[in-house]
Amino acid sequence: MDINRVLNDLLEKREVSRRTFIKTCVSVTSIITLSSLQLPKIGEAAKKSGDAKNGVIILCYHDVCKNLYNEFATTPENLEAHFRYLKDHGYHPISLQQYIDANENKILLPDKPILITFDDGYVAFYTTVFPLLEKFNFPAVMALVTYWQDSYKPPDIGQLITWQQARNMENSGLVTIACHTHNSHHGVTANSDNDGSQATSTLIYFNGTYETLDHYKARMTADFSKAQSVFEQNLGHRVKALVWPYGEYTQYAVEAAQQAGVQVCMGLFGGSNSVGNPKSLLEAKRSLIYENPTVDKFAEYLKLSGNDDPSMRAAWLDIDHMVHTDTPAQLTAVVRNLIEQYNNWGINAVFLKAYSDSAVNGNIDSVYFYTTAAPMKALLFDHIARMFRSENILVYAVMPTLDAQWLTNKQSENAIINANGQVQSKATPFSTDVQNQLVALYNDLALYSFIDGIIFQDTDYLTNNDDFSESAKVAFQKATGEVLNPENLQDQQLLITWINMKTQAMTDLTNTLMKQVLLFKPYGLSMLGMKPVVTKEGQSVPSYQSLVDNYNYILTISRNNGQFQTPSLISHLAEAATQSIAPTEVAGKFIFEIPIYDPSSRHWLSDDEIKQYMKVLGEKGITMFSYYPLATFGDQTRLTTTSEYIAPPGNDPFD
Repeated sequence: MDINRVLNDLLEKREVSRRTFIKTCVSVTSIITLSSLQLPKIGEAAKKSGDAKNGVIILCYHDVCKNLYNEFATTPENLEAHFRYLKDHGYHPISLQQYIDANENKILLPDKPILITFDDGYVAFYTTVFPLLEKFNFPAVMALVTYWQDSYKPPDIGQLITWQQARNMENSGLVTIACHTHNSHHGVTANSDNDGSQATSTLIYFNGTYETLDHYKARMTADFSKAQSVFEQNLGHRVKALVWPYGEYTQYAVEAAQQAGVQVCMGLFGGSNSVGNPKSLLEAKRSLIYENPTVDKFAEYLKLSGNDDPSMRAAWLDIDHMVHTDTPAQLTAVVRNLIEQYNNWGINAVFLKAYSDSAVNGNIDSVYFYTTAAPMKALLFDHIARMFRSENILVYAVMPTLDAQWLTNKQSENAIINANGQVQSKATPFSTDVQNQLVALYNDLALYSFIDGIIFQDTDYLTNNDDFSESAKVAFQKATGEVLNPENLQDQQLLITWINMKTQAMTDLTNTLMKQVLLFKPYGLSMLGMKPVVTKEGQSVPSYQSLVDNYNYILTISRNNGQFQTPSLISHLAEAATQSIAPTEVAGKFIFEIPIYDPSSRHWLSDDEIKQYMKVLGEKGITMFSYYPLATFGDQTRLTTTSEYIAPPGNDPFD
C-alpha cells in the first residue's frame, strides 16, 4: 500500500467532525477564557516600541451574530462595546504592516497597541464587523481558509464572504487578508486509539502507520503554496500572514510558511508579543475571545494581560500503576476518574511518566510512546496525555536520560564507572553515542505524542563524584591537563572544576534534547527535577544558580532515598533557591514538591502537616507546588480532605 497516497486521500475527507473536534483542539491550545480570566504570562518587555512597553496584544475573534451557536461567536453588541472600550481607554489598534514594520525596527508603535484579528472569513465580517471598523477607524486582519472559499466547507461553517467582498475591504485600507491554510483546518487521527489532533501539527496515523516526517513537511509546503496561488488569483497578490488553525504548528511548518512568502505566523497561547523579539513575527501569540465576554470582562482581561499563569498545582502520575487494567475501556475509565478528582482538587498539571521502571529500582527499561530508539512497553502515553489535555490539564512528560538501561546494556563504554572500576547502570553524559541515542528518543516523543513540556530528573548525577568512564576521562584531560581519578579529585580546585564540568555536561545534554523537542513542539517548556542537598553553609548541591537560566522551571523533589524532607529542610532549600534569582521572578520559576504520604512513618499527612509545607514555601515567595504521591488506584486511593490546600491561590494558607 502507498501510505503517502492514502494520506493524501485522507486529507480530502472530514472523518472527524469539526464541531466535535474543535473543543479538544481549543483546550489543547491554552486559550484565554475571558470568563475565568486565566491569563498566560507574557514574554520579555518590548525592546523598541515607543510607549508600547508591554508589547502588542493580538485579539482573536471568530463569527459575530445575534444568536450565538458556539463558544467562539460574539454578539454585535458586545463587539461594538469592546471597540468602544479600546477607543475610550487609549488603546491603539494597528495594522498588520505596522506590526511587521515595528518588529523590523522601521517604526515606533503608539501607546497600548492592539492587533485585531478575525478567523475563518464569515460573511458577518463584511456585513457587521467591517462597518464597525469604518466607524471606529480600526484596522483588522481577516484569515481565510482558501479551500473553503471555492470548494468544500464543513457543514457547521456558515456563510462566508466572497472574493469580491474581500477585495472591497482590502481596498478600504482597513482590512488585511491573511491565510488560515488552504486545506488544513481540520482534524486528523493521531494514534491507534483514534484520538483526534490538528492537521498542521500532527503526523497522521492511518491503517497502523504513522505519516513520515518528510511527507508531513511536503504536505505543509504544498498547502501553503496552494493557498498563496489562490490568493494571487483572487486578490492579485500573496498574503503576508498565516494564522494556524487551533493555534497548532511546528517549526517545520513555520519554515514551510516562510518559503511560501509568509512574514508573520500567528498561533494562540495568549499574552503580549514583545516588539523586536523574532518570535513575535514567526510565533506570534493571540488571545482568543471566548464565550462572548461582556465589556467588563473584556476590560479586566486587558488590564491583567501582563499577569502570570495561574500558579501550577501538579500531580505525579505513573503509567506503570495503570497498565494492569484489563481493557482499554477500563484504562479510559481510570483516567476519567483521575481527571474528575484532579478537577475537584484544583490540579491543573500532571507530571506523567513516559517510561517504565518495572523493577521499581530506578532503572528505566522501556517507554510508553512510539519510538525506534528504545524498547516500547505499550503505546499508552499519547492517549492518556490527550485525555488530560482535553480537560485543560497540562501534561509534562517525565523522561529518562542517564537511567535508560538500553544505553548501557549493549555498549558498556557508555556506562559510568565508579572509583573501584565497577560498571554502573547509569550512562555518562560525556558519551557522544549516549547523546545521539537520547536525541533520537526525544525526537520521537515530540513527533508521536502530545506534551506541554519535559521534566528532566537525573540531577543525582551531579551530587555524586563517580564517573570515571573513558568519555569522562577524555573530557577531563582536555579541560585540565590532568588525569581523572579519585586521587586527583582530592585537590579542591580540581574537584570544583569536575563538579562544574558535570553540571555543564548535563545542561548541554538537556538543552540539546529540548532543542530537538522544540522542532515539533515549539511551545514546549523545560523543567529540571532536582534533589538538592543543603550544605552547612546553606548552599544547595547542585547549585540553583548554575541551573536557573537553562530551564523554564526548576522543580525541587522532596523525596531523597524514599524519605521526605521535613518542612524545616524544605525551608532551607527554598532559601537557597530564592537567593539564585531576582525576588520578582521567584513565583514563576520554582516548583516545590509537597508530600501527601510519609513512607518512613507510613501515614498520610494531615491537613495541618500539608498546610505547614505550603506556609514555609509561601513565606519564601514560592507558590507553585506538585504533590506526591497523589495516587488513585485500587486500595491506594485516598480522597484526601486536604483539597482546600491543593487548590489554586485563594485557598492556600499563606494567602
